[in-house]
Amino acid sequence: DGLLLDIRYSPRSRKAGFSRSGLERAFGNRYHHVRELGNIDYQSGGIRLADPETGLRTVEALAEVHGGRLFLMCACED
Repeated sequence: DGLLLDIRYSPRSRKAGFSRSGLERAFGNRYHHVRELGNIDYQSGGIRLADPETGLRTVEALAEVHGGRLFLMCACED
């Protein structure tokens, strides 16, 4: 009953089913990509979020409408 919030800057993966299209098929309208919380330095190893203020507003709006659990999905080792 929860929402899956994909906070990867780029919602692609070499693992089957973990790209945006596969997650949308699996979770339907419970999947949301929140690019603003994605790490724009993911290729260099640093962490710098794209637009954290906007991303948090998006998450708050989704939480208010959904009223259930939210699961954040990222690809960072940490």
